Amino acid sequence: MEPLELLENEQSKKRVILTTWILVSFVFCFFLIECYDYTLIQGLYAGTATQEDATARDRYVRIFVIFYFVVVAVSGFSFINWLDTLYKNLGRAGGHQSYNEYWAKWAWFVPFMNLYVPYQMMKETHHNMQLLREDEPTAKPFPILGWWWFVFIVSGTIIRTAGSMEGNAETEAQLLNATIFSMVGDILLILELVLFVSVVKGLSDEESKLDQYIMRMAMADTENKQPDQQNPEETDNNIWV
Repeated sequence: MEPLELLENEQSKKRVILTTWILVSFVFCFFLIECYDYTLIQGLYAGTATQEDATARDRYVRIFVIFYFVVVAVSGFSFINWLDTLYKNLGRAGGHQSYNEYWAKWAWFVPFMNLYVPYQMMKETHHNMQLLREDEPTAKPFPILGWWWFVFIVSGTIIRTAGSMEGNAETEAQLLNATIFSMVGDILLILELVLFVSVVKGLSDEESKLDQYIMRMAMADTENKQPDQQNPEETDNNIWV
């Protein structure tokens, strides 16, 4: 019987972390843009800035947004593939799974389910991967996962609210308030992405420990079977001794 091997997931983890740090730099640039927008709005109403300044700002920001969404798409695709493999490895190792494996990909796109199912799957994976190792009799908590998910929900809510406020803004005060909301959303998004990197590293660490444990158990099992595998000729000779 071939020894169990977990699916390779290290390269996916590296892509997720790399693209996440790139996103952090993009979001920081968005924060700087929002700071500029705040002064630009004040300048437009005070007469110290012109519509040409606003047009030039929009032209450069549109190009920047295109690159941002490309990185978001690559990062999201890499993360979903990584999580899918992670959850498959939990089942492959014999760990308890409360959800079908395909939800690791599709739960993100189902309304309401995307508010709790991915979090539950990651929490379950971290917990049960520890329990699968006999050298880890009790599962250690993973509080940073809960903090990340909380900030993820809050930052997304604030960013959507800021977008709605900006779309409905008609006065200087309303535009400035929408810009402040966007700036707060950017700061929370940066925090969320930093926490997300720690979550990915923590889950990947448990996956790696489980993989190493399985390999050690397989090697120990092989070594225990070796004394029983004697040379047939030696066995025959021993009969006549």
